[in-house]
Amino acid sequence: MYVAPDKSEALVTFALVRHEIDRPHYVRLAGLDPDKQYRDNVTGRVLSGKTLMSVGMNFASGYGRLLDGTTYVVHLEQV
Repeated sequence: MYVAPDKSEALVTFALVRHEIDRPHYVRLAGLDPDKQYRDNVTGRVLSGKTLMSVGMNFASGYGRLLDGTTYVVHLEQV
């Protein structure tokens, strides 16, 4: 994960090594501004930096079918 110095955007990479059926795949992020809102360029969802860092992104919802070896690159932009 890379976060811009001003925390206005971030680039998140996710690779699923082994898929476990019916299990959410949350990834907690770091380095975001907890008071800012960020839009996910894949799903269009807007979440706070606080939520992304404490709960995380759920890659089992809105990103298509998850299989072994699935990878994503997600751009988060401040709104």
